[in-house]
Amino acid sequence: MSSSSTHGLAIPGVLRATGFVTDDDEAGRPRRVTLYQFESDGDLETYLAGQPKKCGKR
Repeated sequence: MSSSSTHGLAIPGVLRATGFVTDDDEAGRPRRVTLYQFESDGDLETYLAGQPKKCGKR
């Protein structure tokens, strides 16, 4: 894996694909949802708790 694209938060650690499930979206079309397992030195909740909160008031 020489190239990778990251969507969303950049979290120090490894997201490993563990498999996938098939599901239907809101319109009833089949879609494939990939399941990931998070591996890092710390856990995700602790990492997210240390991030600044964003207020999304519109």
